[in-house]
Amino acid sequence: MAATTSGPKHARKKFLRYFPRGFRDDTYIDWERAYKWKTHERWEEALNRDEFRRLLEKRAYAEVAARAVHTE
Repeated sequence: MAATTSGPKHARKKFLRYFPRGFRDDTYIDWERAYKWKTHERWEEALNRDEFRRLLEKRAYAEVAARAVHTE
């Protein structure tokens, strides 16, 4: 039977070829995590849970939407 080029083992091998240290690889962190963390921080600043609830209580739906879109 010929070796397959798909499936979990192949995906893991390919992932580790790009990111030898796995999820702790500096390149992985830069490419896949850093921008997501920065977006999370912006979200927390613009529309954290308390602020979201406050705006909903005021029925400021357009403001909620504007902040969400701006953060994305």
